[in-house]
Amino acid sequence: WSHHEFSSPDKPASWFNSSAELKAKQYYISCMDENKLIDKAGGQPLLDLIHRLNWGVNISEWNVDWQLPQHWDMTPHLGDMHLLNIGAFMNLYVAEDDKDSSVNILQVSLKTASQNTWVPWNTVWDTMTLAIELDKSLMSKNQEPMILSQLAAHCATLWKNLNAAGPKLYWQRLERYFENLNRFLFLRTLFLFQINWVHIINHVLSIVNLTVLPTEQIVVYAPEFLAKLNDILATYQSTESGKKILFNYMLWHIVNDFVGLLSKPFRDAKKEFTESMSGLTGNDDIWHTCITDTDSVLGYALGALFVKETFSGESKAKAKKMIEDVRRAFIANLPKLDWMDPVTMQAAIDKANAVIDMIGYPDYIMDEVKLDKKYESVSSSIFLCLFHSWGMSPPTVNAYYTTNKNTIVFPAGILQAPFFDRSFPQSLNYGAMGVVMGHELTHGFDDQGRQFDKNGNLKPWWDAEAVLRFKNKTQCMVDQYSSYQLNGEKERGKQTLGENIADNGGLKSAFYAYQKWVELNGKEQLLPALGLSHEKLFFLSFAQVVPLSSDEPLLPNNPLSSDDPLSPGDPLSPNDPLVSIASIQVTVPTKKDYAHEQLLTR
Repeated sequence: WSHHEFSSPDKPASWFNSSAELKAKQYYISCMDENKLIDKAGGQPLLDLIHRLNWGVNISEWNVDWQLPQHWDMTPHLGDMHLLNIGAFMNLYVAEDDKDSSVNILQVSLKTASQNTWVPWNTVWDTMTLAIELDKSLMSKNQEPMILSQLAAHCATLWKNLNAAGPKLYWQRLERYFENLNRFLFLRTLFLFQINWVHIINHVLSIVNLTVLPTEQIVVYAPEFLAKLNDILATYQSTESGKKILFNYMLWHIVNDFVGLLSKPFRDAKKEFTESMSGLTGNDDIWHTCITDTDSVLGYALGALFVKETFSGESKAKAKKMIEDVRRAFIANLPKLDWMDPVTMQAAIDKANAVIDMIGYPDYIMDEVKLDKKYESVSSSIFLCLFHSWGMSPPTVNAYYTTNKNTIVFPAGILQAPFFDRSFPQSLNYGAMGVVMGHELTHGFDDQGRQFDKNGNLKPWWDAEAVLRFKNKTQCMVDQYSSYQLNGEKERGKQTLGENIADNGGLKSAFYAYQKWVELNGKEQLLPALGLSHEKLFFLSFAQVVPLSSDEPLLPNNPLSSDDPLSPGDPLSPNDPLVSIASIQVTVPTKKDYAHEQLLTR
């Protein structure tokens, strides 16, 4: 799906079924900026935004002697930032209560230096300076250069202090999170902190005319971090210079968040900053950026157009049938697990049968009246539980399992080649998309998912002895993955356990599902000239959708050396699950078979 397909002049306004769809196209065209209005504006839109915040600072007159407004209070500024969906010190949001998935609850989790706790100190310094200098149009020509270097130094120092306060590994396993989760921490107890939480939350909720009282319950992850954050903020707020650093740090977050929407010099600086911090180069094409931006703002209107173009016919029904086949194969394999007792096994079967599958797109987006209504205004039902709602727009090439809803979701974007096509041989569909389906289903039973019951509630539903046997069994997988190395760095098998369980379980379930399909429907006709059985094509299809190589060297914040729960996309990845599944290795293609792979992918 490209720029031409979305904005082609042969699609007049009448082609769009709803005003929301037309709005998506207009938004996209505006982003493409063919009249160069964005480039002409330079940094002025950001200056205007900062001015509207009324924080009492004029950047064009900023110098080393600038002073904070009298009676400066950090709390209202943090409220402004959260209204802009920017968290400088913590993430604040509303989500399902882990212990009662039928209701939503306020939640706070830590945010330290974009969670990049492994970024070298000199990199933080350099990239912080880069992000602040961005484009000199933010500053007047006669300002002292020293203000920029001072601002960078102060922000980077605070960044370093916040990082030190966070846990050593940001991606904790759920056992650690739940040990630290305090459901009975009331907002009134947070008054002891340097941040007035009630004010911030009510400031954010004011846009939907809601308020909370100090007795509102809130879920806090890593409360020990909040205690350390309180000490850090108290230290900075005790002096005038410290308050200025806090101000600079919050202002830097706003600049960093919006700078990618400005003219090309700003976007180039933001790209260099992102590359330095993440090691990811991304896509430079402006149409790709604008499609992504349109999707984030009008994703379901864009999704309606995407579905109309790419996901018609029997695709949804065929995908639904595949999911059911994979689910049945998963359940059929449970009695073969010698470590699972009968009571726990029945509970696992009940949970697998209760998994809600959401395929392609929500039906309402094909109803222009309902679609228009979605983008008509902001909903005020922030505390109403939107059960079985979609967390990804239809064009998204991804899939997910959500523990609180016991739901697997496969947007239309991933139900495309090379993952899936209704005209493909079933061996290719099951080898690619079937494995993805099995992967997401297995997440409901991995080291995290197993802690949630069939209704998505956090509660013990396994026999205690079964839990111990599960942990003993998974230790061999921890050891297996921890033995892998890439560029001298070992993978963290404990950290990536959930994904590795899902990889292995997904591959097994998909393969057994395909075997059952063949048993019921007969063998598929061999493809001409390849000389490969469909069992081998299954594994070639699997390997084709797994990253086979990396052109980039291993960076300090790549998965092997970071706290990412995903295993690395490297030459090991497609082979890892195959090593663990001895019962089906006999069908895996040999090196000789791979000579035919180019024919398959043409």
